[in-house]
Amino acid sequence: MIKIATEYALHCGLEREVLSEVISIDDKGKAKIEYDKAKLIPFIPTTLFDKLFEYHRFLFEEGYPSHMLKLFTLKCNDGKTRLYCYLDLFSTFQYYVLLNDDYKGEEISETYAQRLIPKMKHPNVSHYSPKDLSIVIQEYKISELKGKSYEDQIAYIQTCIDKYPIQTYDLEASLKSAVERINKIVMAYFCKKSNPELMKALLTPLGLDDIPESISTILGAYFKDVQVTVLTRVFSAFSESIKPEYYRKNGFEIIEDEIMNYSHPDKSIEILYEQKAIALEYTNAKFSHLNSLCYEISNLK
Repeated sequence: MIKIATEYALHCGLEREVLSEVISIDDKGKAKIEYDKAKLIPFIPTTLFDKLFEYHRFLFEEGYPSHMLKLFTLKCNDGKTRLYCYLDLFSTFQYYVLLNDDYKGEEISETYAQRLIPKMKHPNVSHYSPKDLSIVIQEYKISELKGKSYEDQIAYIQTCIDKYPIQTYDLEASLKSAVERINKIVMAYFCKKSNPELMKALLTPLGLDDIPESISTILGAYFKDVQVTVLTRVFSAFSESIKPEYYRKNGFEIIEDEIMNYSHPDKSIEILYEQKAIALEYTNAKFSHLNSLCYEISNLK
């Protein structure tokens, strides 16, 4: 984890001297990674969105399992700005690595995401209609067409597609899709008794006949003392949570009927020290999901 975080920060253009929490440089200018000195913080889901998403990521994430690296700066309550790298490997191993405890440079936000199971093979567009080609051009982010003839343009499009890495995916689009799915399940939860037909209509596109028991448990605990009228703000908090500038940096939750945010790394540390049982339960759940995936994804419960 420490090596990956360090190398990603260097890849993003940061100087060795900036990474003072993980790199030491001797008087001859030789640098080495200080594995014993480095500080790792395990990520623990604390917001409603994170609990629903992480405990059921195999259900909500398009591209599961995946890798994700996020390099970011975070202004903290003590007045300092800290530089972190968040690592999410196999959608299971999730840690923050502190790279600089008192960062003085410009704000940083860099993200890389990769799916592990290829979504599909590259399509052959030689017989695509103009309408289908326009969809492909948008999907593969082809900014301009080259070639004098229609055949030349088709050949150029095919070349662009063949070069496109099929394991790279759009993290932002994936998270937006996850929020849409989670919103439908939350709405289905509230109309389960009053309108079963609407509940079915919400769940069927997700491939579900009913709300999974584990999700009902999370929602039941959260909405026990919360009025249904807060749903709009809950959905807004979900949307804030996945914005590129906030994802895995800040958590958004409804506190006293208002959307509030807090530092994800700090909250994870708090849970780790004050509620270790929650951290242990989450760790067991993530390893259980990964273990099931190694055999058959349909075994995930």
